[in-house]
Amino acid sequence: ATVNADPDGDALPNLLEYVFGSHPLRPTEKANFMEFATIEIEGQRQQALQFLRRPAMEDISFAIELSDDLIVWDLSDVVEDELLIEKNIHNRDRVSVLLTPAELPTGYGRLRATLVE
Repeated sequence: ATVNADPDGDALPNLLEYVFGSHPLRPTEKANFMEFATIEIEGQRQQALQFLRRPAMEDISFAIELSDDLIVWDLSDVVEDELLIEKNIHNRDRVSVLLTPAELPTGYGRLRATLVE
């Protein structure tokens, strides 16, 4: 099966099923994996895009895309050293990507995952 195939028809391609730790042959509730959140760091509230992933994802690179209108998407590479990672949330890592005020969308975000060759 290819990384872009979606054998269970849940709109998550195989690569994202792998990243999120879900089963590629069982439809998945996508809302459980990614959300915008307000987190506190050193007493300061920060906006972040959070997602759950399998631990030790050294074979995957990540980017986030943000949009106000679902037509134009702004791409932001995710640097592993800059991520906040909370371990062992239902056998996954909760990853927080901090967003600057300029990056804050009024509505939409999505995760892009790419296999590192």
